[in-house]
Amino acid sequence: MNDILRRLYAAKARSLLDEQAREPMEVLERRADGRRKDRRPFARALAAAPGPAIVAEIKRASPSAGIIARNFDPEEIARTYTSAGADAISILTEADHFLGDLAYLDLVRARTHLPLLRKDFLSTPYHIVQSAAYGADVVLLIVAGLDDQTLAELSACARSYDLETLVEVHDEGELERALAIDSSVIGINNRDLRTFSVDLAVTEHLLPKIPSHRMVISESGVQTAEDIVRLFGQGVRGFLIGESLMRAEHPAALIKTLKQSVV
Repeated sequence: MNDILRRLYAAKARSLLDEQAREPMEVLERRADGRRKDRRPFARALAAAPGPAIVAEIKRASPSAGIIARNFDPEEIARTYTSAGADAISILTEADHFLGDLAYLDLVRARTHLPLLRKDFLSTPYHIVQSAAYGADVVLLIVAGLDDQTLAELSACARSYDLETLVEVHDEGELERALAIDSSVIGINNRDLRTFSVDLAVTEHLLPKIPSHRMVISESGVQTAEDIVRLFGQGVRGFLIGESLMRAEHPAALIKTLKQSVV
């Protein structure tokens, strides 16, 4: 694990004791169990998109870009994404480096019918149960930050609460490990988490190595209709788009342009 990723997971680990003291596991388990009927299918929503599926992200800041959105209203952003035709919404909940908040999940859920991805640096079953309790439909598992045993444990925990998983990879070694577990969706991150450089060729390189029955989305660096056309033509059906939407003067228009780029 590189220094940046290690720092992100360390920050998450430091907050864990406080979170467990505030809300013990058994409290979250009861709430998570009670929300099973509310789950919204993620992979099915992406597969049902008539063209490119857009997972629109709500992100206030990042370690590489700093503050992205100063006038930040997650509820209004969710309404905009939904009305524009997004297929799912990703929500950054990490507080220390992305200025996210776990509470955004329920705030956004009340404003949209779309499935919600909790995007965070999750590493324990507590985090998975917490996600289910707070209204996530799918959780992010980053292969670069987790060993094989933990990946399998978190995947199994997610299934036990009817959560789907987006398993994120960046290279061939990570992809091999991801394919060994039962994941709803494979996410190819075009951003190198060691250098934060972005290259869409990462998706192009890894895509042929993924079985055709696995849903694949491309993450990071997709900004234009040309980017969508380039990757959609090679078999990518979903695109997680964050910073370009958060910076766009008219995000709804951008979503519509991206979705209509392939007809």
